[in-house]
Amino acid sequence: MDIRHWQDIPGQATTYGDRERGKRPTPPATYYEDRTHLLAPKGDHAYRASRIGMITAEHIAAVHASLVDNSEIPHSPGPREELPNTEQLLYQLAMDSDASASIDGASSAWTTLMVENALSFGDETQEGRLRRAVEPGSVVAGIMAEASSSETHRQEMSAHDLSTWKKWTERTFNAGSDFATQDIPFAGTATAKILDEINAGLYADLEEERARAAKDEEVRVMYEADVRQEATVEKAIDAALQNIYGSAVPDSLDVTTLKESAKEAARAHFTGGRVRGMKIQ
Repeated sequence: MDIRHWQDIPGQATTYGDRERGKRPTPPATYYEDRTHLLAPKGDHAYRASRIGMITAEHIAAVHASLVDNSEIPHSPGPREELPNTEQLLYQLAMDSDASASIDGASSAWTTLMVENALSFGDETQEGRLRRAVEPGSVVAGIMAEASSSETHRQEMSAHDLSTWKKWTERTFNAGSDFATQDIPFAGTATAKILDEINAGLYADLEEERARAAKDEEVRVMYEADVRQEATVEKAIDAALQNIYGSAVPDSLDVTTLKESAKEAARAHFTGGRVRGMKIQ
């Protein structure tokens, strides 16, 4: 039952409020978004942020689904404005290093799996599917980068954060590999091997990035997040093509165009995610 309407229902108003004087009670909260600030670094529930970040990473597929634009798909449900605001939740969780690393790792892995799934169908709609596959992960990256760069403490991944990132990347790969490769001829051991290689490559890049990182500045944080998202997309395409075709990628497949199209989509949706993050500030 929506608490926004309890005061208008006979017999419900006495459950809270000033009973003795019969005053009409004021609902403690009218909407989930009004309370997400409690997860901010100085919020009353900041201590829960790491745990909620892990839960969010566990359900990263649902998070991606809630952020994607389905307006071009016939008969798809429209956005549910009354539902909890996923964007605001991501923005607040990005301020916690553990939560941010968990979500970023899971999101990168799920994007990789969706790219592999999109490329497993070699038809004329391949490029469009690929662009859609990179959309939600890029939006997540944009929102969280905006939150990180806007904070005075300017987050930088520590060795502990990298370990958390790696754990959630592996966990998401394991959870999603069966789904993503069910229609791919070279599933099974080969798939497990290539997913390990994807994860190792992403993790190695992050370690190099941390090693050369200078002082945290807003521009650097944003730039590196954008570059990391593009690199994730490009590595995902390389790995998917190797997994699907081995070393014999068809000459008819324009890999360069596919990569550029996917990276262009990733950049656009990353920027879109940043804009969503700016509106939350």
